[in-house]
Amino acid sequence: DPSAVCSDTELQAWYNESINVGHADLRHASWWPKLTTPENLTSILTTIIWLASTQHAALNFGQYPYDGYVPAQPPLM
Repeated sequence: DPSAVCSDTELQAWYNESINVGHADLRHASWWPKLTTPENLTSILTTIIWLASTQHAALNFGQYPYDGYVPAQPPLM
């Protein structure tokens, strides 16, 4: 229910802090989604989870040391 998302003061305060404090340099950017519907909430949370898990691991723990070792990749032999 969109009214439940809009009227949740804790949720709105968390999102407001995420933008205005966590990304103070980008807080005036026009691309920030509005937290007004359950669908927007789902999209925002999905993005945060992806950034904090999969993308972080992919960027910081490269696979070249494993995949670059030819015996670890029999099709390359």
